[in-house]
Amino acid sequence: MLSEMSAGELQGWWSYYNIEPWGYDMENTRAGVVAAASFNSRRTKKSQAVVKPDDFFRKPDAPAASPQKMRQTMEVLMANINAKQVDNG
Repeated sequence: MLSEMSAGELQGWWSYYNIEPWGYDMENTRAGVVAAASFNSRRTKKSQAVVKPDDFFRKPDAPAASPQKMRQTMEVLMANINAKQVDNG
């Protein structure tokens, strides 16, 4: 593709990407923003710390979490969701 693209066209695409990134990392970030906003909106005073968007996805070069770590994360998520439901009655 690069062999068929002029330098000007390549510069145009590069400029566009700098304004509006796309691809795997950007899609994970967008999904993480939604997940973090949803999770953080259900927090209570007794909840764990605020989560960040990148807490919800694994970087491509990072090792997969152990089953124990995944279970602990799920327990924290469910505890926060259940605590909010109890608070709202």
